Amino acid sequence: MEPIIRRQEEMEWVVAPLHNYLFQKTLISSEESNELKLRLWKILREKIEPGGAVLPHIHDVTEIIHFIEGEVAVLLGEKRMRCRPGDTIAAPAGVVHGVTNRGNAASEQISFFIPEFDKKSFGHTRLVPEKNI
Repeated sequence: MEPIIRRQEEMEWVVAPLHNYLFQKTLISSEESNELKLRLWKILREKIEPGGAVLPHIHDVTEIIHFIEGEVAVLLGEKRMRCRPGDTIAAPAGVVHGVTNRGNAASEQISFFIPEFDKKSFGHTRLVPEKNI
């Protein structure tokens, strides 16, 4: 496997399906993770436009989110909180979570999707529409 280099100016924002005004750049894909022999689903840089949201959902992996721009409202299990640049949360597999940008500028975060040690099959997400952020 060759080293991976991604230049900011070469990566395009892609509309994320199922969510509102959410855009993503893939930093490390599932395929690249496998080639690097990592226990990792993927790493994404995500941008939420004002009024947008990563709707409440669950994964079969842990998602670690590090906030780098803007202030957001976060749902993590039964907790609701505000997060700012420099804050980090971890949503274990099966725990509902979501992020809403109620500010006037785009927010950004980096999301790491990491499976449990013994999990052979992973990489599934399910919306939880009955939850609000």
